[in-house]
Amino acid sequence: MSAQSFVTSRPVAILMIFLAAVVFGYFSYARLPLALMPELTYPTLTVRTEYEGAAPEEVENDVSRPIEEALGVIGGLQQISSVSRAGVSDVILEFGWDIDIADATQDVLERLDLVFLPSEAKKPLILHFDPALDPVLELSLSGRGVEFEGDEGLRRLRRLADLQVKRVLEPIKGVAAVRIKGGLEEEIQVRLDEEKLHRAGLSISQVISRLAQENINVAGGTIQEGRTEYLVRTVNEFQSLEEIEETIVLRSGDTEIRVRDLGEVKYANKERQIVTRTDGAPSVQIEIYKEADANIVSLAKAIKATLGDFTPPAILSESSSGDTAEARRDSSQEEAARKDASSADSGDEGERRGHGNRRGGRGGRGGGIGGGGPQGLTEQLYRSEGASLRLVADRSLFIESSIAEVRNTALLGGLLAVVVLFVFLRNAVSTAIIAVSIPISLLVTFAPLNLIGVSLNIMSLGGLALGIGMLVDSSIVVLESIQRCRDEGDGVVSAAIRGTNEVRAAVVASILTSIAVFFPMVFVEGVAGQAFGDLGLAVVVSLLASLVVAIYFIPMLASRRVNAFEGPASDRAPGEDRSTSGPASAHSPTSSSSAPSTRKAGGLAFLRRGVGFRFASWDALRRDLPRIPRWARVSVVPAVIAVLYIAVIRFVIATALELVGKILILVLGLLTFLTVRVVWPVLRIVFGVLGALPLRLTDKLLASLNDGYPRVIRHLLTRPGLTGGILLVTLIGMVLMVRGLASELLPEVRQGEFTVEVALPVGTPLEETEKVLAPVEAALLAERDDIHALILTVGFDPSQSERSDEGEHTARIKVLLEKGGRNAEREDAVAARIRARLDRIPDLDATITRPVLFSSKTPIEVEIHGDDLGELRTYSEETTRVLSTLPELADVQSTLRPGAPEVQIVYDRERLSRFGLSIGEVARLVRDKVQGNEATRFNRVNRRIPILVQLEEEDREAVEDVEDVIVNPGGDRPIPLSAVADVVL
Repeated sequence: MSAQSFVTSRPVAILMIFLAAVVFGYFSYARLPLALMPELTYPTLTVRTEYEGAAPEEVENDVSRPIEEALGVIGGLQQISSVSRAGVSDVILEFGWDIDIADATQDVLERLDLVFLPSEAKKPLILHFDPALDPVLELSLSGRGVEFEGDEGLRRLRRLADLQVKRVLEPIKGVAAVRIKGGLEEEIQVRLDEEKLHRAGLSISQVISRLAQENINVAGGTIQEGRTEYLVRTVNEFQSLEEIEETIVLRSGDTEIRVRDLGEVKYANKERQIVTRTDGAPSVQIEIYKEADANIVSLAKAIKATLGDFTPPAILSESSSGDTAEARRDSSQEEAARKDASSADSGDEGERRGHGNRRGGRGGRGGGIGGGGPQGLTEQLYRSEGASLRLVADRSLFIESSIAEVRNTALLGGLLAVVVLFVFLRNAVSTAIIAVSIPISLLVTFAPLNLIGVSLNIMSLGGLALGIGMLVDSSIVVLESIQRCRDEGDGVVSAAIRGTNEVRAAVVASILTSIAVFFPMVFVEGVAGQAFGDLGLAVVVSLLASLVVAIYFIPMLASRRVNAFEGPASDRAPGEDRSTSGPASAHSPTSSSSAPSTRKAGGLAFLRRGVGFRFASWDALRRDLPRIPRWARVSVVPAVIAVLYIAVIRFVIATALELVGKILILVLGLLTFLTVRVVWPVLRIVFGVLGALPLRLTDKLLASLNDGYPRVIRHLLTRPGLTGGILLVTLIGMVLMVRGLASELLPEVRQGEFTVEVALPVGTPLEETEKVLAPVEAALLAERDDIHALILTVGFDPSQSERSDEGEHTARIKVLLEKGGRNAEREDAVAARIRARLDRIPDLDATITRPVLFSSKTPIEVEIHGDDLGELRTYSEETTRVLSTLPELADVQSTLRPGAPEVQIVYDRERLSRFGLSIGEVARLVRDKVQGNEATRFNRVNRRIPILVQLEEEDREAVEDVEDVIVNPGGDRPIPLSAVADVVL
């Protein structure tokens, strides 16, 4: 039996096979990860090394060059470059696209182990650029009221973000990290007086060491007494600031020198290095990052479900707060009056309350923080703490809208394809058969895509949309071939077999030709290959699915054509009599009249089967009861209860299945009745009226083509010179048009947001940077017609800095526009307004960046090579000036920038040796006194607060104070730093 004979003779088997494939495809579609673009991997690594306190020249000579020499011999390396800044070295490695980046990373690690760096340099870090590492959601936590004012308010916001928001969001499946920026971090500061230290004969390192030794919890092993084993622990951590103050640093005879005798201990905050503001109000920014395989849209929905849809009144309307805000302010003042802002204990009660709430919320019950209760996290924070948690950026919305647009375009394209088919075929049944092949081919496609590992992105969906027009080609050819065989006198089944066999080779060749065009896209190297590989795979897999549908599914349907008011057609020619015997006799009037009784009998049989199934459980129980042993029948009550329990369960299941079956039969019967008796006649009338004019126009167009096409062909065949000339002119015109088109990998995508990166001269303090940008922020908020949110970030977070050129002199203004409207025009208008304001500020460099689909470099880079740094600086400034005058370029910047101002200490070795001092000893002493050193950490509830020891601020404010630092603690006569070194700017 041939394949086509099997298809037509086993329709149920074929239908089940395709139904199974469709089901697998549907569930594969639900499991496909959702992303904006395919996963992109750049063959670029950055080796970052921190060399704190070193100048750019020292960083280049002591760190960058040794690393470059060691890594320059790695296989597959195409280019190596370095950027040396004050305290930071970046060595950039660019590999070929055929290199496995994991293997390259391992080679780099092995080579770095052979590099000898200065002892002050930290261990090199390997960074890999990944465009998917942008945060999925960005939240802003702010507060309004007296309790959120000043330093205590910023510390409170930071505690809420760390202890409540972060700990609720991190356990959500798919969340990789929650990063917090802004606010003030807690710190216990031990400020020592320089003169008191010297009079006591102590060094700052002795105080640091003593605090570290006193604040310990140490395991002491185990002891066994009788049948009980006990753990031995030394529990001696600090419990309060008073214990730190009373710590004895030195005992000499009856004299005890405590920490409070040398200075003061106070609860404060770390030195502020970053300022975050949302719409002009101080805030804490919370960035949520996803895991590598997490679905962005699903993750965002889960996070937003945890947050809840509550909107604080202050966000709903600034002017609508009215008496409520005043009442809250009055209550806040009363509450704040009862708190001691300078005490560390002020936050413990709320912290313990939040911790207890989280314990209740994690269990999914109660109203605790954690999203477990009926209230969301946003509402609970507002009602319990008075803080406003706001969602300011959501990447999933753009991804979801982009995917939806591509999906809707594909659906519209499929619908238009069906309409065009109907216009030309003029046969509803033939059009329906071909139309069925489109969703089947698409659904079947998702199963192989899931196995291959392709995500659901705009490229893969674009490939499916591109392939929709080609999916029906094979089905049309096969169906028209079957129709031609029918017209030649074959029966329905024989026409399906012969018609498919005659065009099968041509259909396969046509599909393979299309595959040969798209499949090589999978093997393209570089960003283009990674971006367009999913598109090629989607087209290839969908074409293969359409080929299988055309060869096996379409013939099966064609051999079982069904009219709305006729039974299934038999294997007869169009001219055969319906009343003949054989298979056609089933459609005689007698057979037709008996159909209702047959359906009725089938319904009664179904009812009988249902009733029998309902009481099968009782029959089985009665049948199986004698088989139970006597001891069990007369045994304990649990046995009887178990039997009754099983019987009840079987009875309930049987009844439920019967009800479900009856409901499905009724629903399907009702739908069939409505479709045949109501919907189809109405559709015929509607399409007959609406489609009359288009169909007549189509008839005239086809008639004109039938009449005009032969005449045009005859003229062209008799005049080959004219034909060749027309083709040549057309080709030249197309070439000229193509040369005039602009070229880019992908068009620019406007997502309704952009970022303004601002840089003031290096060395500008954080407060000055914030002061310079405050008028710009206020002006933008006053004209915020199109601005949804304005997020200002001044400075940088050392623990999360992405670029080594960030500092207190840099800032970022993130502008999120209102949804809707023409994003491109609104973005350009707002960006021009911001640029005009920033251009008025002297010594300020501003760069406007927009989210891009993928990019690891700036669009245009000009490299200048040379050995003389002074000449390089001159040429760099001149090149930057010339390029800035070109209207096609914007935000021209140079990587060669002035270094940060510094105070240099040059030690005199002879004078040091005369006093019995060493450079390393004095340098560490100066560092501990000026910068400070973390002695230990103070354990409070569920967080550890660092204890920083340094000199009082009055002893290190200016350069003269640094010169007066005593470098011989415990000596008879104090020796200032200026006596053994030159301190210069």
